[in-house]
Amino acid sequence: MNLSYLPRPTRLLLGAFLSICGLGYCVVFVLAYLQVTSPNSVWPDFRELDGIFFGRAKPISPLERLLEATEGPMNRAGTMRPAFTDQSIDWDLLTQNMTAEEKAALAAEREGERLALLEWVRSGFSREAYEADEFRWDDTVPARPITAKYLVTGQSSPDQEAPSQVRIRSLVTDRCASCHSENGRSEHARWIPLDTFDDIERQCRPEDVARPTWVIASLVALLPLALLTGPVFYLTNTPGRTRLFLTVLPLAALVAAVGCLLLGQPGTHFIYVLVGATVVAAIGVLLQIAASLGELFAKQHV
Repeated sequence: MNLSYLPRPTRLLLGAFLSICGLGYCVVFVLAYLQVTSPNSVWPDFRELDGIFFGRAKPISPLERLLEATEGPMNRAGTMRPAFTDQSIDWDLLTQNMTAEEKAALAAEREGERLALLEWVRSGFSREAYEADEFRWDDTVPARPITAKYLVTGQSSPDQEAPSQVRIRSLVTDRCASCHSENGRSEHARWIPLDTFDDIERQCRPEDVARPTWVIASLVALLPLALLTGPVFYLTNTPGRTRLFLTVLPLAALVAAVGCLLLGQPGTHFIYVLVGATVVAAIGVLLQIAASLGELFAKQHV
């Protein structure tokens, strides 16, 4: 049996149905892409997708996420580590005449600052410690070298194996509020102030995980669509090898995607395989629809 031998009304009805299915899936796929892609990026946020599909060990706050992140631009979707180094106040002036050893020591102190702030957030972002400008690291947290300016006066050397008492409010003011305040250095950062405890507390609350409605819909709809378009496409006049390849490819990609969903673990490469397999399956299904429509709407075979 071949599609071109079907009665014209049947071909038109089947073609219209496939057109609606294909157009509808394209809309869902585009909405899913926009849901997980920031306006200034071409690629989706794979870290966010990893959390959506494979989950996180626990919800974390925006501030903790930005302090932990090692990659990405210096904005809400990336990382804030550069605020302690090359994007901090007078970094270039401070380092221009330093030796390699001095730069390494400075980097270690700045890393200590980041870890101190991160530990304060994780330990419950105490208002008392913030207002007193004195935060004591827990005994179980290894001490780190830290800039002397942010150590409480009277402490021992900052590299000793003892918990540090850190001037946490001063640290936040210099590394965060220098941009995140009404008159901050960054025009965009001014919209997220961090110069009062109440402002900081809002950024320390665990993030609500948005329900990725369109992302889930794009995956759920793909399997029945592939089961519909595959048999129809196989009845076209497409060359045998091409027909076999485009019939098997979407199904194989879907099997890979389902395998990733069942076996995937957070923080691994499974999310990249899942996204890649889904895109391949979607493209394969849309090619099947295009080829089938070309034959359904063609002049009837005589």
